Amino acid sequence: MRSIFRYFLIFSTLFISLSATAQKISFESSAPLNVLEGDRFRVEFVLNNATGSSFTAPTFTGATVLAGPTMSSGTSISIINGTRTQATTETYTYFIETQSGVNKIAISAAKIEADGKTYSSRPLSINVMSAGSQQGTSSTGNSGSSATTNSRPNSGGGLESDDILLRMELSKKECFKGEAVSAQLKLYTRVGISAINDAKYAAFNGFWTVEIESAQNPQPTRATINGKVYESFVIRQWLLYPQKAGTMEIEQTSIKALAQIVTRASGNSLFDQFFGGGSQINNVEKSLTTGTTRLVVKPLPAGAPVGLNPAVGSFKLSSKLSSESISANSAGSLTVTLDGSGDFPLIETPDFKLPAEFEQYDTKTNDKLRSSLSGQSGSRSWEFPFIARSEGQYTIPSVEIAYFDPATKKYTTLKTPEYQLEVTRDTGASGSGLSVVSGVSKEDLKMLGQDIRYIKTTPLRASATGSMLLYSTTFFITLIVIAIAIFVLLLLFKQQAARRADVVGSKNRKASKVAIKRLKMAKRQLDNGSRTAFFEEMLRAMWGFVGDKFAIEVSELNKGRIEREFATRGINKELGEQFIALIEECEMAQYAPSAMVDMGAIYNRALSLFDTL
Repeated sequence: MRSIFRYFLIFSTLFISLSATAQKISFESSAPLNVLEGDRFRVEFVLNNATGSSFTAPTFTGATVLAGPTMSSGTSISIINGTRTQATTETYTYFIETQSGVNKIAISAAKIEADGKTYSSRPLSINVMSAGSQQGTSSTGNSGSSATTNSRPNSGGGLESDDILLRMELSKKECFKGEAVSAQLKLYTRVGISAINDAKYAAFNGFWTVEIESAQNPQPTRATINGKVYESFVIRQWLLYPQKAGTMEIEQTSIKALAQIVTRASGNSLFDQFFGGGSQINNVEKSLTTGTTRLVVKPLPAGAPVGLNPAVGSFKLSSKLSSESISANSAGSLTVTLDGSGDFPLIETPDFKLPAEFEQYDTKTNDKLRSSLSGQSGSRSWEFPFIARSEGQYTIPSVEIAYFDPATKKYTTLKTPEYQLEVTRDTGASGSGLSVVSGVSKEDLKMLGQDIRYIKTTPLRASATGSMLLYSTTFFITLIVIAIAIFVLLLLFKQQAARRADVVGSKNRKASKVAIKRLKMAKRQLDNGSRTAFFEEMLRAMWGFVGDKFAIEVSELNKGRIEREFATRGINKELGEQFIALIEECEMAQYAPSAMVDMGAIYNRALSLFDTL
């Protein structure tokens, strides 16, 4: 039986290990999004993590197949933190040429069998542009790409003015004060983007903002602007709650995008083009700005409930009393819950007043909210704790909350029911020396025991003992000590006030503490495996450290300024280059998630650099 049990354990361990390391099988297709008339290009079908058989070729409408399918296979092995991962791929490649007179190429789905199942790729559609327009091409697959991969062929290696666009797009052009409006910062491109640098986002003055976390590895979407096809990416997105009426302006957002331009020499042979010969990639930096975005904010209409500050949205109100009967000197609570969608961040705690016979304590607030492009939804609850001090029958008052619904353009007042609370006699009061007397409106205490001494009725004989403190040597020494202490305290207060007024010095002194705190947050994201959040915290730590340490305004904070500050202050040049290189590596990894980056190694390098600085 022991041997059987031992073999069972070994088999179970092997089965669990194999199940844990199993890779998901997928069959993807990729081709350019846009091509020029007369171009020759590749179309690939990739089978991941399996060995395929019975490949069924697709049909090509509007194109001529020059060669293919050519099958190639590969295996990649990676070891991260002791975990070994192996991935295999099979690639079926076609080399095709566009036919004259067509403006769109349709490629049907290809099929392949793997592990007893049939997998199909995604059908593809390719736009064919005239030779003069030179529209962008982009690679897309059934599983999607993780970065902008389109590279527009260009004989001169230049970048046209409208190849890359940056826009701040609002979900609405007008809204009511306090109504949620989503804002998306989008990048439209017809060329490859390898990095985004020097981003300066809008401050959103006059708005209460809630940032919406972007999805990991966002998928590009197609968009047509002025008759040209682009791939669009969401860089960041927010929920905006306007705080005043009128025409609100959202400040400009600016970035620098590093574009990849493919230049192809003329006269290449078909053989060279098939194997990628005669082409090179040029990196071109372009400064982009969104311009000023305007939003018309309408004031809330008249007719708001008197004495209430209305929320904006659509809500439901409920309440619950902890118990309908409690004993005197014991605790209870009323919980009020507001459910729905709207401007939860701006909703204040409702008024709640209890009778004088109750002691009321600080309100506890609990939020369960979700943020999306449609707004914030969920619930917010308030718990009002109290202690009843006198027995009797009491009415717990209702709680009122008003809101304005932009959909119906009407005000609604929500009200919880009143509760009847019975407070019974405190049965445990006799042993403590306190008892509650019924029939009164306030707590009445009867003192029992020996806490007050009996009044002495005989004449009191008093006599002086020792010397008086007044005008003695001890008295004057005490006055001098008190005066010196006051003088020292005034000096300390003055120094502290000067230090508080020195904003630059305060930031300089706190720079290391703030950087360490952000590095700890980055370590938490590293442990959770959150890639985007990790690199955001790393960049905040590094930019914030040099900005506070060197007293550099946010508008002037860039890599060139940091290099000059390092040189001016006599910091080792190699150390400055390492710091700049680490910032660039984090920015590259943040905006190009497909890059293989060891986040643990980056974190350790940052710790070493901060320690040296």
